[in-house]
Amino acid sequence: IWLPTSGGGGVSTSTANVKSPRQPPKLVYEGRPTNDAFQPESRWPEAWKANKQWPEGWVLRIYERQGGASKGHVDRYWFSPKTQKK
Repeated sequence: IWLPTSGGGGVSTSTANVKSPRQPPKLVYEGRPTNDAFQPESRWPEAWKANKQWPEGWVLRIYERQGGASKGHVDRYWFSPKTQKK
Protein backbone atom coordinates (compact mmCIF):
# COMPACT_ATOMS: atom_id res chain seq x y z
CA ILE A 1 0.00 0.00 0.00
CA TRP A 2 1.31 3.46 -0.78
CA LEU A 3 0.10 6.77 0.53
CA PRO A 4 1.39 10.26 -0.19
CA THR A 5 3.32 11.71 2.72
CA SER A 6 2.44 15.11 4.10
CA GLY A 7 5.92 16.59 3.74
CA GLY A 8 8.01 15.97 0.67
CA GLY A 9 5.52 14.59 -1.81
CA GLY A 10 7.13 11.13 -1.77
CA VAL A 11 5.34 7.87 -1.23
CA SER A 12 5.39 5.42 1.64
CA THR A 13 5.54 1.67 1.09
CA SER A 14 4.88 0.72 4.72
CA THR A 15 2.57 -2.25 5.24
CA ALA A 16 2.53 -2.09 9.04
CA ASN A 17 -1.22 -1.43 9.23
CA VAL A 18 -2.26 -3.95 6.58
CA LYS A 19 -4.01 -7.05 7.97
CA SER A 20 -3.16 -10.38 6.42
CA PRO A 21 -6.08 -12.40 5.05
CA ARG A 22 -7.77 -14.78 7.48
CA GLN A 23 -6.73 -18.38 6.99
CA PRO A 24 -9.57 -20.90 6.66
CA PRO A 25 -9.88 -23.49 9.44
CA LYS A 26 -8.58 -27.01 8.83
CA LEU A 27 -11.13 -29.86 8.93
CA VAL A 28 -9.66 -32.44 11.33
CA TYR A 29 -12.67 -34.79 11.76
CA GLU A 30 -15.97 -35.52 10.05
CA GLY A 31 -18.18 -38.42 11.06
CA ARG A 32 -20.74 -39.72 13.50
CA PRO A 33 -20.55 -37.89 16.82
CA THR A 34 -19.81 -39.62 20.09
CA ASN A 35 -21.45 -38.54 23.32
CA ASP A 36 -18.15 -37.76 25.02
CA ALA A 37 -17.44 -35.09 22.38
CA PHE A 38 -20.65 -33.33 23.33
CA GLN A 39 -21.04 -33.29 27.10
CA PRO A 40 -20.65 -35.43 30.24
CA GLU A 41 -22.88 -38.51 30.45
CA SER A 42 -24.74 -36.97 33.39
CA ARG A 43 -26.16 -34.37 30.99
CA TRP A 44 -27.22 -36.74 28.17
CA PRO A 45 -30.91 -36.87 27.26
CA GLU A 46 -32.59 -40.04 28.56
CA ALA A 47 -32.99 -41.44 25.02
CA TRP A 48 -29.21 -41.41 24.55
CA LYS A 49 -28.40 -43.12 27.86
CA ALA A 50 -30.03 -46.37 26.73
CA ASN A 51 -27.94 -46.95 23.59
CA LYS A 52 -25.01 -44.58 24.37
CA GLN A 53 -24.94 -43.05 20.91
CA TRP A 54 -26.36 -40.19 18.88
CA PRO A 55 -29.44 -40.71 16.71
CA GLU A 56 -28.73 -41.96 13.19
CA GLY A 57 -27.71 -39.36 10.61
CA TRP A 58 -26.08 -36.73 12.82
CA VAL A 59 -22.65 -35.50 11.65
CA LEU A 60 -19.88 -33.94 13.72
CA ARG A 61 -17.28 -31.73 12.05
CA ILE A 62 -14.25 -30.55 14.01
CA TYR A 63 -12.17 -27.66 12.69
CA GLU A 64 -8.81 -26.36 13.95
CA ARG A 65 -8.13 -22.62 13.68
CA GLN A 66 -5.02 -21.93 11.58
CA GLY A 67 -4.05 -18.38 12.51
CA GLY A 68 -4.44 -15.43 14.80
CA ALA A 69 -4.47 -15.27 18.58
CA SER A 70 -6.65 -18.40 18.80
CA LYS A 71 -4.50 -20.55 16.48
CA GLY A 72 -4.86 -24.21 17.38
CA HIS A 73 -8.29 -23.77 19.01
CA VAL A 74 -10.76 -26.48 18.02
CA ASP A 75 -14.37 -25.72 17.03
CA ARG A 76 -17.02 -28.47 16.99
CA TYR A 77 -20.18 -28.30 14.86
CA TRP A 78 -23.05 -30.82 14.93
CA PHE A 79 -25.29 -31.09 11.86
CA SER A 80 -28.86 -32.34 11.98
CA PRO A 81 -29.80 -35.13 9.55
CA LYS A 82 -33.04 -33.34 8.62
CA THR A 83 -31.85 -29.79 8.04
CA GLN A 84 -28.08 -30.27 7.57
CA LYS A 85 -27.65 -27.10 9.65
CA LYS A 86 -25.60 -26.47 12.77
